[in-house]
Amino acid sequence: MSKTFDQYSDLDLLLDSGIFDRYWYSAQSDRFFSSVQAAAEDFLALGMSKEMSPHPLMDVRSWPGHLRTAWKDGKLGPVLKWFRRSLDSQPPVGPLLVPRMLNTRGNVISSGDVAAHAGGTLGWLLQHAPDDYVVDFPEGQWVWGNVLSSKTKIVDTIKTQTYKSRRRVTAKWDKSAEDEWRGRVNPIGLPSSNGGEPLVSIIMPAWNRADVIAKAIRSVQRQTMDLWELIVVDDGSSDATRDVVRLLATADPRISLISAEHGGVSAARNHGINRATGRWVSFLDTDNVWPDEYLELSIKGALESDAQAVYAGLELHNAGEVSYRAYQGALDELMIVNHIDLNVLTVERSLAVEVGGFDEGLKRWVDHDFAIRIAKLSVPRLLPFIGCKYWDDREAETRITTSESESWQWVVLGKNLVDWQSKEERTTVPGRVTISMPVYQDWSMTARAVKSVLERSGSVDIEVVVIDNGSAYHYSAALGLLLESDPRVKYVRLPRNLNFAIGSNYGAYLGTGEFTCFLNNDTIVREGWLEPLLERLQNPAVLAVQPLLQYPDDSIQTAGTVFMAENRLPGHFLANHPPEDAAIVADSEFSAITGACMLWRTKDVASLRGFDPFFVNGMEDIDLCLRAIEQNGGYFAVEPRSKVTHHESKTPGRGRNIVSNRREFMKRWAGKLPSPETDKYVRAGFELAHVGGDNNFIPSPRPIVTRAKQPDKPRWGIRFAATGGSNGDKWGDTHYVNSLAEALRGADCEVVSYRHGHNVDQDQVFDDVNLVIRGLDKISPIPGAVNVLWVISHPEDVSVEEIQSFDLVYASSLSWSADMTKLSGREVRPLLQATDTSRFHLPALGSEDRSRPTTFVGANTYNRDRKVVSDALVSGIDLRIIGHGWADVLEPRMYEAEGIKNELLGDFYRSSKRVLADHWTDMAEQGFIQNRIFDAIACGTPVVSDQVSGLSDVFGSMVQVYESLDELRWLCSPEGLAAFGTGEERAAQARQVLEQHSFQARARTLTQDVREWLLQRNVKPSMNEV
Repeated sequence: MSKTFDQYSDLDLLLDSGIFDRYWYSAQSDRFFSSVQAAAEDFLALGMSKEMSPHPLMDVRSWPGHLRTAWKDGKLGPVLKWFRRSLDSQPPVGPLLVPRMLNTRGNVISSGDVAAHAGGTLGWLLQHAPDDYVVDFPEGQWVWGNVLSSKTKIVDTIKTQTYKSRRRVTAKWDKSAEDEWRGRVNPIGLPSSNGGEPLVSIIMPAWNRADVIAKAIRSVQRQTMDLWELIVVDDGSSDATRDVVRLLATADPRISLISAEHGGVSAARNHGINRATGRWVSFLDTDNVWPDEYLELSIKGALESDAQAVYAGLELHNAGEVSYRAYQGALDELMIVNHIDLNVLTVERSLAVEVGGFDEGLKRWVDHDFAIRIAKLSVPRLLPFIGCKYWDDREAETRITTSESESWQWVVLGKNLVDWQSKEERTTVPGRVTISMPVYQDWSMTARAVKSVLERSGSVDIEVVVIDNGSAYHYSAALGLLLESDPRVKYVRLPRNLNFAIGSNYGAYLGTGEFTCFLNNDTIVREGWLEPLLERLQNPAVLAVQPLLQYPDDSIQTAGTVFMAENRLPGHFLANHPPEDAAIVADSEFSAITGACMLWRTKDVASLRGFDPFFVNGMEDIDLCLRAIEQNGGYFAVEPRSKVTHHESKTPGRGRNIVSNRREFMKRWAGKLPSPETDKYVRAGFELAHVGGDNNFIPSPRPIVTRAKQPDKPRWGIRFAATGGSNGDKWGDTHYVNSLAEALRGADCEVVSYRHGHNVDQDQVFDDVNLVIRGLDKISPIPGAVNVLWVISHPEDVSVEEIQSFDLVYASSLSWSADMTKLSGREVRPLLQATDTSRFHLPALGSEDRSRPTTFVGANTYNRDRKVVSDALVSGIDLRIIGHGWADVLEPRMYEAEGIKNELLGDFYRSSKRVLADHWTDMAEQGFIQNRIFDAIACGTPVVSDQVSGLSDVFGSMVQVYESLDELRWLCSPEGLAAFGTGEERAAQARQVLEQHSFQARARTLTQDVREWLLQRNVKPSMNEV
C-alpha cells in the first residue's frame, strides 16, 4: 500500500511536491547550493523560519497568521495540507494565485486534483496547467505560460542584485591572502623614471588644516617608493596651512604648493590633476596617513593586474570595534553603494583626465562619483592590503562628511544612472506616451494602476515603464512575474531604493515616447484620461499638464498647485472640494502642478534633467516646474476632463524627509517664488480669507476660504451613495445625479455633488441647499442649509426620525409617501424617478428600427433573483441581455455585452421590441418604480414588468405586468403588442413621460418648493465659512 502524504519525511514531501525552486531559494538566501537536495535541506532548516518561500508564486506573507506561524515553526506537512483542501476553502497561495478564483473561466483544476498532489494547488498547476491557461486574481488576470516564462529572468535579477548588494565591510582580515599576494607582487620591478619625472602624482587638497597636514605629508615622505610628487592645493585657507606646506617643500623639492581661491575640494583636486606629471595619480586627504609601502604596492599591483585603476583595503576603527572594507566590485556594485575610498585609490592620470576629473558641482560624495565614472571606462581592481586606517569617531562638525546633506548621494547616483545628454539626442516615437511609474514595497496598487492605464487610454500609443525601487524580493517577485509577461510594459528592478525622483527619471530615460507622463503607482486613471491631456500640449505655451486628481471618495485631492502667501510654500488648489468646483481650472494658468500625474514633452524633461534627486520624495515636482518656467517660459495647465484617483502617500516612508525637502526648496527659491495667486479662488467663486499652516517650521499652507451666498444662483450640493472612482461612475445613481444636476443648472443653480465618504463630510460646506438622494447611505442634515431628502430606493432603511430632521422630503413612490406622511407627521411629497430626455426620447420620424427582440439590462449577481429573465428563458423568449454575470448562463447569441455606456442606452432601447423590468421585492411592495421603465417608455418601447404597487396609477398601457409564463410569452410576441395600445397611443404615453417625468420637470419642482420654503420661513442669506 502506498504511503500517505502524512507519512512522508519533510524532505521527501518538499521534493515530491514539485513546488521547490532551488534558484528562487538561492536568490532569497543569497547563497549557492550544489544540488536541489542541499538547497531543500537548508530551506527546511533555515529558510522556513525566515518566511522564505519555495516558489516565486508562493508568498508566506500573504497567508493567514496561523499558517505563517506554522511555517516559521517548520511545519511543512500541516501547511501544505491546507493547499490540498477544496479550492474554495484554501487561502491564497500568493498574491497572484488565489485558489477560489482558478475556475472562473471554466473547470481546469478540481479539488480532487489538488487533494491527490503532494504540492496541492501550486504543485498540480506546475505539472499540468496548459500554457494558455488564464488565471484570474483580485487585481485582474494573467496567462500561465507567459508568467512562468518570465520567472527565470525575475529570479536571476533578484539573485544577482542581492549578491551585489552584500555588505562591503567584514569583521576579519584575510592575512594569508594578503601574504600570498605580496609574495607575487614584491618581485615586480618598478618602471624607471624618464628624466626624473615621477611615477605617481599625489594630490592633497587642503583648507584650514595647519594642525594636521604635516602628519599626512610625513607619511608620503616615508614611502618606500620615492618616484613621486606631492601637489598640495591650498583651497583658500585663512590659517597657517600654506606656511606649513612651504616649510616642508623647502626641504623636499618633490613637494609643491598651489594656492587657489576657495572653490571646494573637487576644484582643488582638479587643480592638482592639471598640474600632475606622473603616469599615475593618487589622492590623500590632510587628516589621513599611508603605510610606508602604500605607493610601491599600489603601483606593483596595477602592473600585475594590468589595471588602469586599483584600490586597497581600509581598516575601520569605531568605538573600540575594528572592521575592514575590502570589496571587489565594479560599476554595478558602485551604483548600489560606494566601496572605494579615494585615499586608497590610484588611477592612471590619463584615465582621470578622460573622465573629466572631479565634479565641481557636488558638495559631498565626490569620491563616489569619481569612482563610478572611472568604473564606466575601466574596472577598478582590489589590492588585498590595508592602505589606510580610519577612526570614524574622530569626525568634527566642520568635516564635509557631516556638514553637507546626505541627499548628495542621490544626486551622484542619479547623474550616473541617467544619461540625459544621450536622451536628448535619441529619437522618440511620434505620438507615443511613456508612462514612468516608480514603485517601492508594493505590488497590488501598482498592478491596479498599470491595469487601469492599459485599459483606459483609448487609442493612444502608450508604453508603461515600471521602475521597482529595490522592493523586498516577495514584492518584486509578484510584480515582476505579473508585468514582465506583458509586451506593453517594461519592468525594471533597481537593486536599492533610489527614491521617487531617480525612479521617475529612469523610467523616462528608458522610454521611447514623444511624451512622458510621470504617474504614481497609487493612482487609478479613469476612462478617457489621456486624450484631453495630450490636447492641452498642442498649445506650445503649456509646459506640462495634470489631470484633476481626486481622492477615492471623489473629492478633489488637487486641482493644481497655487502659491497662497508671499514667499511661502504652495499648496493644493481646492483640496477636499467637490469635483465640480474645479470646472474653472481649464482656463487657468498655473505656476506648478503635482508630480503624482503630469504629462510633459519628453524633450523638455531631458533638457531640464528631470526631477532633482536632491529632493527625497517631496518638493521635487514643484522645483521641476519652477525650473521649467525659468528656462522656457510658459505655464502649466490642469485639465478637469481628465480624472485620476489618487490614494495619496501610500508608499512606505513617503513623508520622512518633509523638513529637509522644504528647507532645501526654500533655500533655492526664497525671493523668487511666484506672487500669491489668490485670483484663482475668486474665479472659482470663493475668497481666500486666511492662510494657516501644518505646524511645521516651514509650513505647508492650509487655506481658509469663504463663499458669499448668491440669491439669484443658489448652490445645491447633491449627496448620494455611489462610490468614488471608475466603479462609482458605473452606478445608476451616478447617472441619475448627473442628469438631475444638469437640469438644476438649467434652472440657474450652481450644483456640486458628493459621493460615498465625502457625502458625510461637513467640515467644508458652502451649499445653500443640501439635497440628499437617499439610497444606501444615511446622510445628516447640514446646519444653515435648506435640507432636502429624496428617497429613491431602500425605503426600509429610512426612519421617521430621519424624515423629521429634513426641511423638505420627497419619495419616488405614491403609496410610501402617503403612508410615511401619516406615520411621521411630516409631509412626504411624491416625486417619482425621471428620465434624461437628451438620451431617452422617441426615434426620429421615419427612422424607427426595432431590430432587437425583447431586451434586458442588468447584472446577474448571487444575491438577486432575476425572475423575469429566468421566466423569459423558460418561456422560450428570444432575449438580448446586457450585464455582467450572464456569459455562462445564456446562449452566446443572447449575450450582447457585459456593460453599456449610459449615453448609448437610449439607442439600445429604441432598437428593442420590448424591455423587461424587475424590482427588488421591498421596492416593489413599497411602490418604488425603477427609473429604467421611465427611460424605456420615453424611447417609445413597451415594458413588461413584475408587479409593483401603484404601477398602473403612473403609467398607461405601455407597461404591462405578467402573471404567468404564458402571459409573458404572449406579451413579448408580435401579437402581444396590441396590449400596449396603438402606435399613436404608445407615442402619446411616451410624450407624456418626456413632459411630466423629465429631470427638467423634477428640477422645476425642487427649485420652486425650496423658494417657497424660504419665503415661508423668511430665511435670510448668510455667509458659509470654513
